[in-house]
Amino acid sequence: MKNVIFLLALAIAVSGFAQDAKNLDSKVTNVTLFLSGAQVTRTAQAKLEAGICELIFTGLSESIDANTIRLTGEGNFTIISVNSRINYLRTQKVIKDEETLKARKKQFETQLEDNDAIKSVIATEENLLKANQKIGSADKGTTTLELKAAADFFRIRFTELSGKKLEISRKDEITSEYLKKINDQLSEASGVDVKPTGEIIAQVMIKDPLTAKFKLSYLVRKASWKPEFDLRLDEISQPLELSRRAIISQNSGEEWKDIKLTLSTGNPNESGTEPRLSTWYLGGYSSYLSGSGTNVRSSRSASAIIDKPVQDYAFNGVVTGRVFDAETREPVPFANIVVTDGSGKGTVTDIDGYYKLNVGTGKFLKTSFIGYEAVSVYADNPVINIGLISNVVQIEGVVISKYKVPKIEIEDNKPIDAQNLVIESSGQQQVRSLKEYAISMPMNMPSDGKEYNLVIGAETIKADYEFHASPKLDRDAFLVAKVVNWQDYDLLDATAGIFYEGTYTGKTKLSASLATDTLNISLGRDKSILIERKKVKDYSSDQFLGTNRTVQRGWEISLRNNKKQPVTLFVFDQYPISKEKEIEVELTDGGGASVDKETGILKWKVTLDLGQTKKLNFRYSVKYPKERILTLE
Repeated sequence: MKNVIFLLALAIAVSGFAQDAKNLDSKVTNVTLFLSGAQVTRTAQAKLEAGICELIFTGLSESIDANTIRLTGEGNFTIISVNSRINYLRTQKVIKDEETLKARKKQFETQLEDNDAIKSVIATEENLLKANQKIGSADKGTTTLELKAAADFFRIRFTELSGKKLEISRKDEITSEYLKKINDQLSEASGVDVKPTGEIIAQVMIKDPLTAKFKLSYLVRKASWKPEFDLRLDEISQPLELSRRAIISQNSGEEWKDIKLTLSTGNPNESGTEPRLSTWYLGGYSSYLSGSGTNVRSSRSASAIIDKPVQDYAFNGVVTGRVFDAETREPVPFANIVVTDGSGKGTVTDIDGYYKLNVGTGKFLKTSFIGYEAVSVYADNPVINIGLISNVVQIEGVVISKYKVPKIEIEDNKPIDAQNLVIESSGQQQVRSLKEYAISMPMNMPSDGKEYNLVIGAETIKADYEFHASPKLDRDAFLVAKVVNWQDYDLLDATAGIFYEGTYTGKTKLSASLATDTLNISLGRDKSILIERKKVKDYSSDQFLGTNRTVQRGWEISLRNNKKQPVTLFVFDQYPISKEKEIEVELTDGGGASVDKETGILKWKVTLDLGQTKKLNFRYSVKYPKERILTLE
């Protein structure tokens, strides 16, 4: 209470000494770049007189999140208030050296005008020479010497003029090329919108004159980074070389020069409100509340429960949320979420039902999964949770077998809050952790929205290597790296470029969040292993007995190792599986493969020495009504 009285008294005492507003030029020193958004830290100092002073931090981003502004200082003064605003009269200079480009353009245009003047003089002289080529007159002839002298003069002069014309033409060509480049650069500059600037206004109360130091931090939305890797393997006897890269970009309106940059996998968009459970009803169509039970928009339609919790930040086109079973509240993994504007943009939910998608504004999301009613929802909130309702109906005489979720690779963005999800084989325990990468050297990041490639580290990974082949689908072998202790390497879900035996072989997807005890990384094709699959005629036959037809098929797979070292190769093939009593399938010879009788998948593990060739064989028979048409190979 005494402190409050003192401050009020001091404010009254110095109110007669209020100073004019003071503009401060601050410098960006640190930036923490998140997967979406960035925290910017600036420093500034100013000489202040006693009294109440209004300080204006100018030249900031227009996309500052006002809720994240934090101002601190060193010195004997008190910060009374901090606010933000946008200054539309003062704009950020988006394109650098525009005036220099215009001056250079004028210089080249003047040079072209000078060349045109010289070419006009040359043309006039050529016309004059052509008009006066006649020598002598009708009364007086021309001697041989006069004729020779005149011919030499005209030849030399015309040659000189032709040389000058050629020289001017070459200069015109070079000048025009430079002028075109400058016009292209200026055209790009004119196509970029000039942005207004953001400003932060702080009122401070000073008792005695001093030089104050300030530290200002805030969050901007128009910045991001995404992880990528390069995987290099020269020989399968060596460890896997991994290079970490970051694709960074920002379009905040600020130029970040000589900053200390930190990359973080954190998510500043996550709500800090504690979630609380609400009553769990089975059956009926009652509405429900999620989160704390307040400030929540929630409804249940005929086909889904839609939950749009009110957040403490504005909707910027990016939607996150969770898809779950409306009755059991269990997550729905691998549900499809697409934007219904025909763009093909979409994603799938992770193992916990979470998703993240850059939708834009004014768009609808469609969510669907096998066994549930599809639902469309208007995307107008940063968080949209969707409870799907089962569309299973009971039909007499129909038996629905257990549905097995297929193994897939997610080809789109995963939600930020699940970037380091680890699924352990024991108890399926989940572990989330925050990763940060501090860049040791000062960095520059222009505000142009372009992506820049940044190398942030390299290391070796111990891996076991296997070759996989499915010759029915593809005649090439594919190299797979199996990383057992992959948690030790801080791997993220990311795209990875593959360099195998010194050659770039394409890209693969690292899905660390879906790995269990072992992370499998596909390293592309290896054409040094020759594979051929052909039908064996001796084992193939058709027989008709009564109303049935019996077909026998036999296949031979030839393998040859042309690499410089032995390899372990897993070969996969299949035989058909019957879903009807009238169709009988028998695997008459599995060829030594391990057999999955539910899927019909055959698997061989083959070790091939250098230059060695091996053959695999298998046979099956199918008995079915002869009027049926089946594909049996």
